Amino acid sequence: MFRRYRKPLVSLFRDVQTLNRNPEDLPLCFSIQERLLTYIRRTEHRIRTVKDQAAHLHRLIHHGRLAHEDVIKLKALLAHRYAKKAAYQTLLSVFRDVGDGIAFIYLDKWDIKPLCLLKENAGFISGKRGLRLELQIFRDSKRLNLPCIFNDITNSLRYGDITLAGGGLPRIIEVKSGRQRKRDARADRQVERGNRILKYLRDDQGEGVYPGYANITLHRRELFYEEKHHQQEVTNLLADALVSKKSLTRTIEKGLHYHIAVPGDAGIGNRDQLPKGSKMSCWYVTSEEYSNMAYYPFTLSIAHPESLFEFYDGKCLVVVFIDFTVIEEELAKAGATLEVRNDGEGDFLTLNNRDSGLRVNVSRHFIGRLAGEFLSLEWMLRHWVLEIERYSKEPDLLRTAVL
Repeated sequence: MFRRYRKPLVSLFRDVQTLNRNPEDLPLCFSIQERLLTYIRRTEHRIRTVKDQAAHLHRLIHHGRLAHEDVIKLKALLAHRYAKKAAYQTLLSVFRDVGDGIAFIYLDKWDIKPLCLLKENAGFISGKRGLRLELQIFRDSKRLNLPCIFNDITNSLRYGDITLAGGGLPRIIEVKSGRQRKRDARADRQVERGNRILKYLRDDQGEGVYPGYANITLHRRELFYEEKHHQQEVTNLLADALVSKKSLTRTIEKGLHYHIAVPGDAGIGNRDQLPKGSKMSCWYVTSEEYSNMAYYPFTLSIAHPESLFEFYDGKCLVVVFIDFTVIEEELAKAGATLEVRNDGEGDFLTLNNRDSGLRVNVSRHFIGRLAGEFLSLEWMLRHWVLEIERYSKEPDLLRTAVL
């Protein structure tokens, strides 16, 4: 079913890449969003239809008093409907990955992160109260040539309905329709959450910004130096593997290896050449795992539209291998040791400075960027070492810091 959408998806992937090279092309920005609105609403309609069909089959199976043979047939049909629903939901997520591409073009990636992680996914666009007014604001922005993003076509913008982009911090519009003039309790909570996030973005500190840090004041600091990534390398490797129809493995840098697995290939590339005896961590890069994590979207990081479609369609699997032996060795040079532990929500790291006794925690979300955003391990290690040095020289900070 997914392959029926190859042509529109490849076209969208290509246009997002074009927009990334030329963000001033606002007509293209609005054109992509208008197409996404159409595709998403059609897909939502199909999901509702399949859900109704599944509900009808479920009632027949449990209350229809049918013969055993008929029940078996209906259960097979029901399983098919569930699979179809799941496929359409995956398609919705991919369409919204395209919307994320637009968000990351016009907004700072670090401003997007708090707009994503503390709130659940949006519901369906179709049938939504206030949709007509949202569309009117969107069209007015287009007429005035103001860059804006329709939030419900993204996975990552979960506060408000329309986000005005460009010129600094995002400006969030919450649309309320109807005759009621006074805000209800739900609206008050939405406004309060939105204001809390915007205060954090403006002041670079705040509370209740991320899950698990409700009563902790978080501070944002600039990176020491610009991020280094390997997006072009993974794009080229994907294209090579798909053309040759063979699994491939490349050592990208010391301690960091990319493997592209092609289903049906009996070989494993040169994966057997990975370092023996190392503490290797294996990260499977899938859209289901990373689409809702506020990571830089695959629609921007994988620059080849056809390869990106095959990635989403499951025709290849991207695996990132991280050698923790290399991490330990590099940290030891800076007088630090590494501790891997589990916080109940996933493994994360603690960097221990032997001289000062400082403990710096690294979240799973942060280290997950090595796979989700194809970041450089060398860059990340250098960043950690500099963070340890910075915290060691600032006695006003807590003895435990979080990256």
